[in-house]
Amino acid sequence: MGRTIPSFRLACMTEELKWRSFRFCLDKDDRKKFDEMFSISRQYNSACSNSARAIVIHNI
Repeated sequence: MGRTIPSFRLACMTEELKWRSFRFCLDKDDRKKFDEMFSISRQYNSACSNSARAIVIHNI
């Protein structure tokens, strides 16, 4: 059997956790904009899952 690819929703959550240390370095206004960036990408999870890009942050 081949390797299982995680769903884009899970991959997006993992990517957000990777960026957490960067997020804490931002000031409050930029942190809010950063959070909005990830929340907007969650609206398009189904479309991003159909993308052929292997790098998740490109879709976000």
